[in-house]
Amino acid sequence: MPLTANPEHCIYCFQVLHSKLNAVKEHQWPKPTFSSDLKAPLFITWTKKSERNKNEYDLRGCIGSFQELDLHSGLKEYALISALQDSRFSPISLNEIEHLKVSVSLLVEFEEANGWNDWEIGKHGIRIHFTPSVCIIVYDRIYTIVR
Repeated sequence: MPLTANPEHCIYCFQVLHSKLNAVKEHQWPKPTFSSDLKAPLFITWTKKSERNKNEYDLRGCIGSFQELDLHSGLKEYALISALQDSRFSPISLNEIEHLKVSVSLLVEFEEANGWNDWEIGKHGIRIHFTPSVCIIVYDRIYTIVR
């Protein structure tokens, strides 16, 4: 049975962020209630109730890792990184907490694509590997040799 994100993971992300923003000493932060032997690549996405349309949520931060992480430390680390260090946004503040939603994405069951368009927006994530190339400069032209 594949590993799936659950409400406990989301609750833990909120507890971690709330504790950090309230300057609670880390050793006093709530402990996770889910198994400690779980590992997975993960992404944490924070959204905030839209000021334009109260039925929608706007992205407020999203960062994760393709590395397999221990869920206890991975959720703790990336809940804070995505909330406080996503360079696209200012850090989330304490007064925003009640307007936030969090999503935990555990990345499982990777598969090779059959082509560049073998995925669907909103259903699949995509990981792209670029092959390094060597550039040779000849006068005013650049030739790229792909290995």
